[in-house]
Amino acid sequence: MSEYVASTKKTLDDMGTRFGHLADFQDYLSDGLVVVGNSLARYKNESDVERQKSLEAAVALLKVYQYNMAGYDQKKWGFNQMLDSCAPSAATLAEIKIDRLKAAESAKTKTEPSA
Repeated sequence: MSEYVASTKKTLDDMGTRFGHLADFQDYLSDGLVVVGNSLARYKNESDVERQKSLEAAVALLKVYQYNMAGYDQKKWGFNQMLDSCAPSAATLAEIKIDRLKAAESAKTKTEPSA
């Protein structure tokens, strides 16, 4: 279980990166989601159910925004392109298949008893 770390109050003079501010905002929303979840575990009411849905949607949107800022989709696409470029050609795969069939045939003829 992780230890609780109290957040620090932000001011308009604070400096930082956009990623840092978004991470703080994500922590803030996630903490609110935990609090609402705990509240719903004890006393289920419609306003907290709506609040939970809103916080879940906000966290999901924030995650998408962070992925877009980081270029995650382009990096993932680049990784897939790299994997595709390393794939063997159809001719190479056909040769492997023929070699395996020949090896299976020779193994089969070696194990068959002579009549």
